[in-house]
Amino acid sequence: MRGLINRLSAQFTEERGTPWLFLLLGLCGLAYVLVHIIQIQRYILPAGQFKIIHVAGAAALIFLYAAAKAESMLTRWLHLALAIVAAGILWYVFHEHTLLTTRRSFLPNTTDTIVAAVFLLICLYASIREWGWVVAAIAVIGLLYGYFGYLMPEGLLYHGGITLKRLIGYTSIPFFSGLLGGLAELSAGTIFPFMLLAAGLRATGCVDFIMALAYRVGGQTRAGPAQIAVISSGMMGMVSGSSVANVASTGALTIPLMKRVGFRPEFAGAVEAVASSGGQITPPVMGLAAFLIVGLTGIPYGEIVVAAVFPALIYYLYLMVAVHLRAVKSDVDASADETMRKEFGRTESVWRACLYNAHFFIAVAYLVWVLLETNLAGRASIHATAILLGLYILREIAFSWRGLKTIASNIAGLIARTTYMGALSGAQIAVIVAVIGVLVEILTVTGFAQKLSFFMLELAGGNLWLLLVVAAIACLAFGLGLPTSASYILVALMGAPALVKL
Repeated sequence: MRGLINRLSAQFTEERGTPWLFLLLGLCGLAYVLVHIIQIQRYILPAGQFKIIHVAGAAALIFLYAAAKAESMLTRWLHLALAIVAAGILWYVFHEHTLLTTRRSFLPNTTDTIVAAVFLLICLYASIREWGWVVAAIAVIGLLYGYFGYLMPEGLLYHGGITLKRLIGYTSIPFFSGLLGGLAELSAGTIFPFMLLAAGLRATGCVDFIMALAYRVGGQTRAGPAQIAVISSGMMGMVSGSSVANVASTGALTIPLMKRVGFRPEFAGAVEAVASSGGQITPPVMGLAAFLIVGLTGIPYGEIVVAAVFPALIYYLYLMVAVHLRAVKSDVDASADETMRKEFGRTESVWRACLYNAHFFIAVAYLVWVLLETNLAGRASIHATAILLGLYILREIAFSWRGLKTIASNIAGLIARTTYMGALSGAQIAVIVAVIGVLVEILTVTGFAQKLSFFMLELAGGNLWLLLVVAAIACLAFGLGLPTSASYILVALMGAPALVKL
């Protein structure tokens, strides 16, 4: 029995941990992905039920993953218990959805309030596990401000205060805002499908192909591995808007090589960090902030993709020039390095390699075409994922036939790995977007965002250019300690109304 569990869990992941929990996580992730695919294609569930599946299910997956990776028995069972609590909240809100949106929409009972409070706490903890304490701490400060605002001095910070029961209601149920607000809907319907596509690209060997192609383009130049880091991070950024995933995919190879050829360790790390961060502005699959722009402004995602092309090109061209100049200044010449040739070099021609990996180009081309023609970003991403996996399977059947049983096993493994990585990536995004949603809700219902916008307008004296400078400085200041998404939300809430007024 143990051997069977080990073999089945290995279909989803080869990470070290507790096999039966990894198997449970993989099966739950598969179900999580299927629900999202069916809902985005058919819209069979009310929005509230879909959002609770998305956010509470994400928290459950994160806790299951923590339990599977835990080394101590206490940590394992603690996170397993939290996963069960998250699943229980999902069931409660799903089951009570009709009453919550009708009879109890403004008169929640005690159970509703307790469930909402526990839901808020576990989402805060899940976001801390995956993203650190900064965003969660800001959300908590926002909640405290919502409750104690009546104690603030008259002026910008003062408001009448919100009762505890109503404050908790604003975070999730019964108002279906905050954790379950518009940002959660954006995450479920648009961002999650892109995370699934990125997972499919990783599962089909996209990273190896990108690294080999980056070597062909920049690996034989003077800056060598630094150019590979920039080019590969830019290409990975096209299909994964996550800086962390970008660093994990490319940095493990490029950072040691940069250090080995003579670049200083801190410079090697900085190159990879900056190049990977640029993936957030590289179309067609951009970072979380781009999707937040869609949710808050209503601008179609395709228009944002088009607008981002030129800035992204400038960003990466500048990085390529910068690393070349640093190589010259540091007297580094990696153009003839044999290790890189062994690591990334391929015997086949570039055209042959591109033809062999045509599934990657066709899927991305389809995605770009649909984004430019329609406003169905989530559905387009699901279709692109299906095209990617389908073409990859056909390639394996045509060029790597090793019997029906082996091919069937490989197909099952491909789907399992894609859904596993996609579910976890989507869950990580879901919890941070949900927590940001709490902050947005508090700043909105207290009137602080509008008052701050008027304050900035007054500070700028009605001058549009000065207001833009103030907003830019605020964005830079927030960016020193906050993720891109949180920085954008804060600056947008503060500056956007004033900019529109001018």
